[in-house]
Amino acid sequence: MNARTQRLAALFVFLGLSLLLFACTNPQPLPTAPTPIPTLQPATMPPPATPTARPEFLNIRYPETPPSAVAAQPLY
Repeated sequence: MNARTQRLAALFVFLGLSLLLFACTNPQPLPTAPTPIPTLQPATMPPPATPTARPEFLNIRYPETPPSAVAAQPLY
């Protein structure tokens, strides 16, 4: 091993030990006073949706019910 590799290995060992040391310390304590709960605005219902009129220029007609294979109705 050359000197550069040894320094890099020593750096990794030092970083690993320092991270392990900091991970084992006591956590910060919780706040002593209770946390206030914010007041929420009441939810309101949106106005009912109005049906939109179909444009006349489309001239597309859909069947009321899908075609039935039992009644031998064609699909197309």
